[in-house]
Amino acid sequence: MSIFDELRTLKGQGQFEDAWQHGFAAFQQDQQNIFLQTTLFWVIYAALKQKIDPIKQQGNIKPLPAEQNWIDTWVARIDDLNLALPNDNIDYRLWNLFKYKDIGQFCKPLCLYILLRGRGLFRPEDHAPYCTDAKELPSPVLKLARMVAANYLQDKGNAKIPVDRVMSFLQYAI
Repeated sequence: MSIFDELRTLKGQGQFEDAWQHGFAAFQQDQQNIFLQTTLFWVIYAALKQKIDPIKQQGNIKPLPAEQNWIDTWVARIDDLNLALPNDNIDYRLWNLFKYKDIGQFCKPLCLYILLRGRGLFRPEDHAPYCTDAKELPSPVLKLARMVAANYLQDKGNAKIPVDRVMSFLQYAI
């Protein structure tokens, strides 16, 4: 059985931690394997989606401390993959996972990831507002900038996120 079959099986069984541990060990041996890198991202995504979807349905946008720690651990793993972003398949799904009722504003690793990767995460079209027949919605970059700023403001002066990076990102977004 190939590593990909094993990861697909483990992910399908909801054994995300086992899939991550097994797959990441293989990835450390072959960090140029883009298919393995992407497969591990989808393990992270599936684990996060399984945890975040019920939180969204509760109506309370702020996860409980144990839920937040779990989410933060998985999100921090995204940086370990050194993904080449922007990426049509990954960006949209990742940002949409966190945008519903702004659940991402509570995820410091996600906000740090966005700030540290900066402009390299976005394409020019990510600055365009999304227009519907009924209304115009903010661009993906502006939504994420607001999320990062909200995360910074929640820390009330104890931020691990540098204020100059937050301000720079907000200026970039508008």
